[in-house]
Amino acid sequence: MRFLRNVILVDDRALAGLQEAPVDADVAPVQVAVPEEVAAQLDVIGGDAVIPGSRPDLPAQVAPSEAVDALLDDEALGPSGDIDTGALVDAFADVGIACAILAPETASGRDRQRILQLANRSDIVILDWILADRDGSHRVSSDSLIREIVEQDQFAGGRLRLLCVYTTDPDLSAVQRAIQRSLESVYKDEDIQAGDSGGRFLICAPHLRVVIYAKPSRRVRDDHVVAEGELPARLVSDFNDFSQGLLSGLVLHSLGVVKDEAHRLLARFPDEIDAPYLTHRALVGPVQAEQFALQLVADELGSVLSSANVQAAVHQAQVDRRLNDLLPRQRGPKVRTKTGDVYLRRDDTFEFFSQVPKDKVVRREDGAEYSLRKARSYTHLLVGSEGEAVELDHSFAALSCLARNPRFEPETAAAPVLALGTLVQRMADSELNDGRPDVVEYLLCLQPLCDTVRLDDATPFPFIPLEVRQEGDGPFNIVTFTPEVGGKSSRRCYLSTSGKKIRDLKSFRFTPNEARLVGAVWEAAGGGWTFRDIEGNSFWWLGDLRTDHGHRMAGTFGSMLGRIGLDESEWLRLMASERNG
Repeated sequence: MRFLRNVILVDDRALAGLQEAPVDADVAPVQVAVPEEVAAQLDVIGGDAVIPGSRPDLPAQVAPSEAVDALLDDEALGPSGDIDTGALVDAFADVGIACAILAPETASGRDRQRILQLANRSDIVILDWILADRDGSHRVSSDSLIREIVEQDQFAGGRLRLLCVYTTDPDLSAVQRAIQRSLESVYKDEDIQAGDSGGRFLICAPHLRVVIYAKPSRRVRDDHVVAEGELPARLVSDFNDFSQGLLSGLVLHSLGVVKDEAHRLLARFPDEIDAPYLTHRALVGPVQAEQFALQLVADELGSVLSSANVQAAVHQAQVDRRLNDLLPRQRGPKVRTKTGDVYLRRDDTFEFFSQVPKDKVVRREDGAEYSLRKARSYTHLLVGSEGEAVELDHSFAALSCLARNPRFEPETAAAPVLALGTLVQRMADSELNDGRPDVVEYLLCLQPLCDTVRLDDATPFPFIPLEVRQEGDGPFNIVTFTPEVGGKSSRRCYLSTSGKKIRDLKSFRFTPNEARLVGAVWEAAGGGWTFRDIEGNSFWWLGDLRTDHGHRMAGTFGSMLGRIGLDESEWLRLMASERNG
C-alpha cells in the first residue's frame, strides 16, 4: 500500500536493547514467511524475514492477571519487557515504511506532548501498554494516552487511525477492556465494538481501529505472541482490512501517489512564477487570487492522479473482490415480492453488478426472473436492509453534490464565504420559541462569483427559496444535513428547486468583512457557522454545492430570463401545448 509511509513506536524500553546489545544464545532465529498478499502490495525485500527474539520454547499458557489495573501494583510482573527494536525497524524498512522510535523518560509533561505531536504525523502508532519513568518511580497504562490521541483526531475533524498496543501483559482481554472503557468518553457505547480472533484482540470505532498484540515473553501464551519481525506485516494487513472499500482504497492510493509525485508538483510551481502571480494578485485582489492559486494546485493534483492511473483502484478486479465481500456467502440477497420474500441467485446477482447487463434481470433461486428495470437503486441487494440502503444512497448523494459539508468539518476549518451555491437556513428570532430558533426557510445563494469579492458596501445577495421534501415525498435535487440546536447532532435534509420561478427570488443585504467579502462567523451557541445580514437575520450555513451543481442551478434560473412572452391566439397556444406534451 503506497499510503503507509511512517510508523512511531512508543516504548520506554525501546532503546534498552540497542544500548546493551545483549546476545541470547538460547534464542534461535526463526524464519517467517511474509504473506504473499502483503508482499505483493508492498514489494517486500526478500521472501523471508529473520526474526531474532522469537522464543519457540515458551510455555503453552501462563496464568493471566485478573485485571489491567492490578498490573500497575504487581511488582512480581516486573517491567514491561525489552523489545528488539532493531528487528522491528528492519522489518518495517523491508516493506518500505520508516519507523521512528520514542523512548520517553516519563509518561507526562514534555514527553507526552512529543508523543501526541508525533502521533498526529504518523500513519500507525505502536504503544507499549505500561510506560514507566526512567527511574521506575511512576508507571501508567497507555489507555489515557490512546484516549488523548483519539480526542486530538476528533478535534481535527477525524482521521483514519490504526493504533497498536504491544505488550507483555498476559491478560490481553483485560487490556482490551481498559481501552474500551477509556474510549467510552469519546464515542457512544454503540459505536465501540470489541472482539478477538487468532491471537489478535481488536477494538473498532468510527475511523479507528486498535489492535493488541503480545511481545515475545515467557509470561504470554505462545499463540498470542507476535515477534518484532512479524509485526509490520501484521499491521499492514490490519490497515488493509481497515480500509478495504473501493472508494476508500481509491482515496488512499491517490494520497500515496501524491506523496510519491510531490517533486513533480513542485517542479510545476517554481519560485520564479511568484512574480507573475503577485502581478495577478495586484490586478484582481487577494481573495480572488487565492482562489485561483488553489484551483491551479487542485487541477495539477488531478492531472497527476490521472496520469498515475489511480482509477485502477476501482477497476474490474477490485470491483469483483468487493462484491464477494458484500454479497452473502451461502446464497443470494433476499428481496420482497408481492407473494412474499424470495432469494436471488448469488452468481446472477454477482454478474449483474460486475458486468451490468442491459436487460436488468436477475434470476431467483426458483429460476423465475426478477426484474430491476424500474428500480432507481440496487443498493438494497448489497446491504442488510432496505432502510440501510436508503441511508447509504442518500449519503452518497450528499457526497456527490456538496463540495463542503459542515458535518465533516472541524471548528478550525476556513470560514465559509457567501457565494454561488451556498446553502443556508434562515432562522427566526430565538426569543420567539423559548430561546430555540425555528427555521423560517431554506435558501440557495445565486450570486455570481465575480460579484462576491472586492465589496466595499452592504451588497444585496439573491437567493432562491427551496422546498423541503420528506423522504419519498416528491422530487428533490439537493441532499444536505441541517444542524440541531447546539450543534450536537444533525439530520438529513432533502431540498428541491422544482417549480421555482424568477419571481420567487429573495434578496438580503450583507456587509462585507475586512477581506471585502461576506464571511461566516462561528457561533458556539448554534454550534456552527452563521451569516448575518444588515437587518440582523441569522442564516445557518448548511454547505456549499460543488461548482458544477451551483452553475447548473444558476443556469436553470438564468434561462428563464430568456423566455419570450407574446400575445397570440389562445387556441393556437393551447394547440402548441397539446402537441408538445
